[in-house]
Amino acid sequence: MSIAVWQWVFPPTADGIKSPFTLPYTVQSPITYEQRRFETIDDIWNEIELVCQECEPNRFSVGQNLHFNIPLFCNPQDLIEDWMNEMINDYCYCQRFNLSLGTLDQADADRLACFSIIENEYQVAMKHKEKQDA
Repeated sequence: MSIAVWQWVFPPTADGIKSPFTLPYTVQSPITYEQRRFETIDDIWNEIELVCQECEPNRFSVGQNLHFNIPLFCNPQDLIEDWMNEMINDYCYCQRFNLSLGTLDQADADRLACFSIIENEYQVAMKHKEKQDA
């Protein structure tokens, strides 16, 4: 979900720049700096796990770390599923129109967790965008 938020705030350019990664491929790991063979999406998720483990929580958010590291070894768009964009849209509707998720006891735990991730990553991404635009 974190990478989906960053891709939403910083969408891929419209000028047609395409990721060079199509499974299977070999590329240098941004964590181990060794050549690594990616044959399945599970191989990509295993590398993402390593990236997350290396994240310095006081310095970067998980989403920010992924935003800058994932393009080094895979196409970020391949990781974003429709439900993630739908969740971001739901979050935006709730924020824009001041809609409630219901009472805390009635709210879906997964939706609450996703909304929390979206809120946190959105704030960090907007701060980064402000620094970029300054």
